[in-house]
Amino acid sequence: MTLSRLAKTLIPLTVLAIFLGLFRIATVHYLGSATAWKITLLVLVPLFALQLGSLRRVSCSEECCPQVFSGLSEAEFNELMKLKIPVRYEQGDLIFQEGEFASGIYIICRGMVRVGKYYRGKRLTLELLQAGDLLGIEALASEGAATRPGYAQAVEGTKVAFLEKGAFLDYLREHPAITAGLYQKSLEKVICLQRKLVQSALGSADERVAGVLLELGQSCGTETRAGVSINVQFSRAELAELAGVSLETLIRSLSKLKQEGLIKLHDHKGITILDHDRLERMAVAGLSST
Repeated sequence: MTLSRLAKTLIPLTVLAIFLGLFRIATVHYLGSATAWKITLLVLVPLFALQLGSLRRVSCSEECCPQVFSGLSEAEFNELMKLKIPVRYEQGDLIFQEGEFASGIYIICRGMVRVGKYYRGKRLTLELLQAGDLLGIEALASEGAATRPGYAQAVEGTKVAFLEKGAFLDYLREHPAITAGLYQKSLEKVICLQRKLVQSALGSADERVAGVLLELGQSCGTETRAGVSINVQFSRAELAELAGVSLETLIRSLSKLKQEGLIKLHDHKGITILDHDRLERMAVAGLSST
């Protein structure tokens, strides 16, 4: 919290304390000391609770609250939420297209979003985002015009909060502490993409499929007695696209992983990761040997 915003909160508290002091003096004069204390406390507790509530840190268990905003007070977060435009997308809907003008950023409130790029007629999936993630932060790269480097598509029914670029940049100027979190998030994205590029270039088909299953397990999996159940039911063609392999290669890799006891395949596209540690070792085997 900046000094100016802290002052805006402390000054009313000081004025409130002075007012209550005068109020108690008056009640002591007319009602006596014991009664005055009771009345003062009855007035004091609710008023101070209301004022101090503005200092409470927002809980990121709340809807539409990425971790980068967790340092905001509740009042500051509510101020940010006044800028949002809620939008809903059905499964398969495009949120934005590659080359489109980047007019703002999105907070994913519910659902899952695929971010990808078209290359030589093929769709390449770069990352999968879920509730609590920020989408389209490339819009903040410069204050001038920016375009989307890839497309974003709803994997399932998805709810987002859109923040217009100009309004959000104005908000950042008043709350510069968020900028560090956004910078960290950008670095994490770069590192993640670098890892995927290396895996695509050097990893075998089995290693790439293992890596995708681990990513899905982390982003949308549920812990069960048997292992990690992947909740979002991708078609085999979609899994092949995520791994960057052909459909035939994906089917062979899944069969191999099943035979080795690493995963369990269910009807209706479901997959359970049975041995996370072995699957992880397989995913990084090709990278560690280079």
